[in-house]
Amino acid sequence: MCTRNRGNLSGSISLDFGLVLPCLPGDRQYLDAVGSELFLSGGASKLDTLLLYSPPTHWLRALRRRCTTLLHLILSWDQSYYLEIDPSTTWRRNLRVELPWRGLTQLQLRSVPVDVCFELLTGCPDLTHFSSDNDLPRTGPDPVSDGQIILSKLEYLRWFPWHRNLHLYTFPALQCISTSEWDNSLQDSLCEYLSRNNDLDAFELTLESRTLISARVAPILKSIPRLRHLICTDIPPVSLSMVFRILLRTTCFRYIRVITSRHTAATKVGSESWFVNGFYDMVKGKQVNEERTFRFETENLLIDWEVFWKEDRFMRLKEDGFRLEVFHNGHAVDV
Repeated sequence: MCTRNRGNLSGSISLDFGLVLPCLPGDRQYLDAVGSELFLSGGASKLDTLLLYSPPTHWLRALRRRCTTLLHLILSWDQSYYLEIDPSTTWRRNLRVELPWRGLTQLQLRSVPVDVCFELLTGCPDLTHFSSDNDLPRTGPDPVSDGQIILSKLEYLRWFPWHRNLHLYTFPALQCISTSEWDNSLQDSLCEYLSRNNDLDAFELTLESRTLISARVAPILKSIPRLRHLICTDIPPVSLSMVFRILLRTTCFRYIRVITSRHTAATKVGSESWFVNGFYDMVKGKQVNEERTFRFETENLLIDWEVFWKEDRFMRLKEDGFRLEVFHNGHAVDV
């Protein structure tokens, strides 16, 4: 950013300070200059999207005051940044802002203390999407409440540690919950919450481990009997085939209309029988239930559909009038 551009900021800005060290005088002067351009410009009030990677923590208070039309905010830090400071003071002081923060609809946090995440989640009443990953240890006590905390507009929630405090929250508009690895101590809490909110439309699951797939996944899926959309993120193909078979034994199988398999990096699926068989069993189960269509979406999951779609068993499905819709990276695949 240059001084002559002051006042022309608008729309979306992304800034990455991953290699900048605030402890160095030169870097600190650079950050002060950038902050001045960002927050003192007339255009700060025109920003709707702001992505900040490893920014100075005190910036949050400045953007809260200056970026009055902000809708979407991403704040991400490297965990090493947190280890270099005093967690009991700096995070609480610099990340605490005036609440409620109205108007903000999407908030994504990475490597932020758990209790700060709670404060921002409950203090932004207009949020529709909230995501938090790699949460850091809390700098204060667990949240307490005299009654239910109602977030009436939240539609999408992704957070691992929030399982411990689910009893505090009510999300009337929630459509999708996203979660990753969890330990046994959280399983019952998560399942109980899902069973009380069994009208969820979508559930996103990230599961890196290939072990205990059935023990982990089956209770979750059984807790959402009317699930329509299952999103599997970075689940290895061998584990994905097991998820297919688990679905067959759940009530939600008859309601599932779409399965999405997302991968951060390109992941190839060859002609391995375990994936092909698992996928076929699931699709065949749909036909047995007298359903005529099913949609399978993939992102970065590389499958040679021409190879196994020509197998006799898949050909018979087509001949019987069953329609499989496949989309890869947003584009329809001819099957």
